[in-house]
Amino acid sequence: MKGQVATPIIVAAAIAAAAVLAVALIYMGALSADFPSASASVTEQNGVLIASITVLRGSLRGVALIYTAPDGSSWYAKPIYCLGPQTQIMAASALFERPLYSGQGATCAFQMWYPAAGSYGFDLVGIGAGGVVSVARGVVPTARANGYSGQLPAGNIYSPSRTPSIGLAGNTYNFTSISTYWPGRGYLAVEVKWGYTNSTCLADGLYISLFAPSNARALVAPSDEGLGVLPFGGADYVPAGSSPQIFLQLNPYDYGLEDGSFEFAVINSSGGRGLVRPTGFDVSKSWPADIWTAYLLYNSSSNTLLAEWIAPGAFSEVYVYNLTDYGLARPPAGNYVTVVGVANGGCAANWRVYSYAAASGG
Repeated sequence: MKGQVATPIIVAAAIAAAAVLAVALIYMGALSADFPSASASVTEQNGVLIASITVLRGSLRGVALIYTAPDGSSWYAKPIYCLGPQTQIMAASALFERPLYSGQGATCAFQMWYPAAGSYGFDLVGIGAGGVVSVARGVVPTARANGYSGQLPAGNIYSPSRTPSIGLAGNTYNFTSISTYWPGRGYLAVEVKWGYTNSTCLADGLYISLFAPSNARALVAPSDEGLGVLPFGGADYVPAGSSPQIFLQLNPYDYGLEDGSFEFAVINSSGGRGLVRPTGFDVSKSWPADIWTAYLLYNSSSNTLLAEWIAPGAFSEVYVYNLTDYGLARPPAGNYVTVVGVANGGCAANWRVYSYAAASGG
């Protein structure tokens, strides 16, 4: 969609639920003097939406963009930048270092990813002290499919973090458990940015587990879970617990002519061993301070896992696993943990997780 969309004008084909949201926002605005009002002109091209925002009343502390796919699922667009105020780019929103007041503004860009061709409705929302207000709504009527990449479902966001709270030095491991409620349908997504600052040699690396049991507060060697030794190579640690879970290791090891690996398993200790399908990739020489991205998306309707691995300036590779083939049924609704961690074996890279976020919904 190219052109202008300004509040309070709403494109006729906008999201059906937007009218209900607008009524709720008007009512909330009458109750709070701090509730903001803003307008925006919007352009979209090839999935990048650029909004020029002006505050009309109150103060604006950030913006987010939510869009709806043809299948009815809703997603947070990925913030790219905001021009004007100093901005902290989060997993699903752009937060201003200082509030914007009446007459002030910003120009912000967002990346929307289209899993299928079709019509996509969007809602640009402003975040203020008194709540959230719709700034501009519209429709991209004839979007071309461009896949998924780093998108979080519009629903529940868990533990978004921008601090290197998961660090590692020496031959050991470190991790965090993110309490995650799974509604039983829709999507679960995790995005992690990670890298290292120095190393003796490069190996092992990042671990991510989805649908680990909610009481998993420790990592154990696979043999301790009755899994034998996972044929990944390197140091392997998995969340404790007996229920099936999805486990990935991103192991960009660099031993001369050998390649790194994007390694995947469905772990089910009741079966006595994990099912493993290692996947190799050509890893270019990596350097300290490079930031890599790992993105996982579970889709309950197809019971599939999309795994994307992005190396800065080098490549992006995407794999899709049919989890039914690996013995994992659709996880029932309930409380789980998403585990993000780093580990070393024979090498000693100083791994760091720079940011992470998990979300379920859609």
